[in-house]
Amino acid sequence: MIHIPFDNRFLQMGEPFFAKAHPAPVKQPAMIQFNHALARELGMVVEDVSEAELAELFSGNALPPGAMKK
Repeated sequence: MIHIPFDNRFLQMGEPFFAKAHPAPVKQPAMIQFNHALARELGMVVEDVSEAELAELFSGNALPPGAMKK
């Protein structure tokens, strides 16, 4: 499970304050290092997630839940 507490307040302020964009795909992303202590400090929950899933997420190949509200 991955949970990242996003603060999407600029999205709530309307189009002059944000631009929707999707990251460019990365071929064969690899996780070099993940700082679990920092993730906890930032309020992130990362449980039972593989290194490959983390690489997909932090390369931008996958968007985490809550990254973009409609």
